[in-house]
Amino acid sequence: MPDHSGYGETWQTRRHTGAVGLMLAGERPAPKSGAEILETARATDFFEPGRLVTDHETGSVEYVPASFTENALGEMFAGGRLIYRFTINGPPPLWFAGLTSGRTYYAFVDFVEGPDFGEGRWIGRIIDDAGKVVSSSASVEIKQILYFHDDAAQVQHDKPKIEIHGLGKATETESVFRYYHWAETLSDWHEYYGGCQCTHTCMDEYIPESL
Repeated sequence: MPDHSGYGETWQTRRHTGAVGLMLAGERPAPKSGAEILETARATDFFEPGRLVTDHETGSVEYVPASFTENALGEMFAGGRLIYRFTINGPPPLWFAGLTSGRTYYAFVDFVEGPDFGEGRWIGRIIDDAGKVVSSSASVEIKQILYFHDDAAQVQHDKPKIEIHGLGKATETESVFRYYHWAETLSDWHEYYGGCQCTHTCMDEYIPESL
């Protein structure tokens, strides 16, 4: 059983992908445009106490997760969800080479159905503070995790959080993929008998200068 480390705790997790079937019926709304995502961002409540500042050689990046919604997974399937904002302070780090210092950006996740409605994918997009889509990524993972724990562990999951991680722990892996970063956010939380249920969103942040 793999370890799931995050938010101050280490959990032994078991994957049961496919145990619950997911079917979509009817016509879903078209994906939002960059301008529509910006409108959503302006109406989104962000959890300021969950602010995370990461330092790098030339400056820092400040992240703030969006506040919980009642059903984050359903929201992402139905019309997409704004998951966090970030601001670049000082010259951007190498993995954000395509972005601009001093500007604020927003991360948004959609579910896009593919050919014959059988090849759906999670797609992440980053827009700037003018509503322009500056990056898109198919490297997005959504996980629903059921945590079985006592009340003392509840504090790890009952508020929005964001963490940044790279790819792999081995030195040789880090040296090859050192520009790649993922942002993992906690999007909702529900207490239930014996623990809680959380929705995790993990999104690739690599935005090269060529974009």
